[in-house]
Amino acid sequence: MKFENIKSDGMKYEYKILLSADEVEEGIVSAVEERAKTFRMQGFRVGHVPLNIVRNSVESAVIKDVFNDLVNKAYSEIVKDLKITDVSSRPVYKFEKEYEKGKDVDIAIVFDAAPSFDLKSYDIEVTKIIPKVSSEEIENAKKAFMANSPVYEKADDNYAIKPKDEVSYKAICYVNGIESKKKSFQNTIIIPETIPDDAEFLKSFLGKNLKDSFDFVSPTDKNLKYKIIIKSVKKAVTEISEEDFAKQKGFKDANEFFEAIKKSLENEIEATAFLYHKNQILETLEKQYKFELPQNVIDLEMKNILAEVKRELAEEKRKGTASEEDLKKTDDDLKKEYEEVGKQRVLLGYILNKIAKEENIVATDDELNRVILSEINRNPSMGNYLIDYYSKNPSAITYKRAEIIEHKVISFLISKAKIIEEVEKTKEEVEAIVKELLED
Repeated sequence: MKFENIKSDGMKYEYKILLSADEVEEGIVSAVEERAKTFRMQGFRVGHVPLNIVRNSVESAVIKDVFNDLVNKAYSEIVKDLKITDVSSRPVYKFEKEYEKGKDVDIAIVFDAAPSFDLKSYDIEVTKIIPKVSSEEIENAKKAFMANSPVYEKADDNYAIKPKDEVSYKAICYVNGIESKKKSFQNTIIIPETIPDDAEFLKSFLGKNLKDSFDFVSPTDKNLKYKIIIKSVKKAVTEISEEDFAKQKGFKDANEFFEAIKKSLENEIEATAFLYHKNQILETLEKQYKFELPQNVIDLEMKNILAEVKRELAEEKRKGTASEEDLKKTDDDLKKEYEEVGKQRVLLGYILNKIAKEENIVATDDELNRVILSEINRNPSMGNYLIDYYSKNPSAITYKRAEIIEHKVISFLISKAKIIEEVEKTKEEVEAIVKELLED
């Protein structure tokens, strides 16, 4: 394997790689041998099909992977020789002429080095928002919590089930009239206070007593019929003192319950205020750092921005809120309008990424799973879609991991920042501030 530098311009590098016919052949043989381990063909045991037969079947399928591996190997050696510690993208390559089996191959590759810069001091000045929560807000939140998370007590045999009650039941499934233990199950549900008109299953529980039963036909498969047997009922306690409620929910007393509600409201304000603090951090970082950015990364970011803007514009058009001026904008108009935004995002991306590496800030698999699970819980109707989306799109996982790291880096910088002023703000005031920032 040989390679030579054709052009170096700033952070962009162009190289020519010469792969010998023997190197390509060795790569093909190795790939075929790997495929042969699990290759299936009638008349042979798995893994015992002759290599020449396997090669005839898979060579055209593996050749691309072979060249990818060889180019990546050459690319790694080039980067090592150049003493480049970071790159902005994987190499793009093309054949100088059409590949001919059994002959040497010339391949041209292009790649960009990541910007080289030193980190500056984390001594960033910020105005910090302190949550302001009134006693009235806390009292209202307590009442809402007590109403939406009632205490339960065991109901007697003659008690008729009402909304908000907790019901445990057994569902015996019959498939075409035959009991299926595999499809039978047990479950516990809370009867909602407001039941949708089409929720026949939930409606069937109302007025039933302990050990009553009813039949239910699956709306998705008419061959599945269930016998629902009520096993236990806990009724929501409607009259209870705040002290008793607090103890039933695991608090020491009513005062601890009060403080927990207050802290919850403060956390809600702080979560919103994070965007305000983040904006101050990013504005300072943008002023602190100036370095050349890889054009290909800027182009990719602009592509993502334009796609995002077009989606939002299409939604506004559907709602009838889009302005005529915005609808007339061409791609070139949008590129000019968002060019600085694209450069800003790329610049800040490099800075935050370097801080993450310097401070060993990472996103663990547990953190990633919790974030994805939280997204699914917020959008239950899209649960299956989201699970399928993340399982089939590694790039989506990478993007989500990057989001977590960015949040952790910003939190780290906020913790290191010099507080020049503290201002108390209510939830409404913070939301107004953040709304204005987002509109800008």
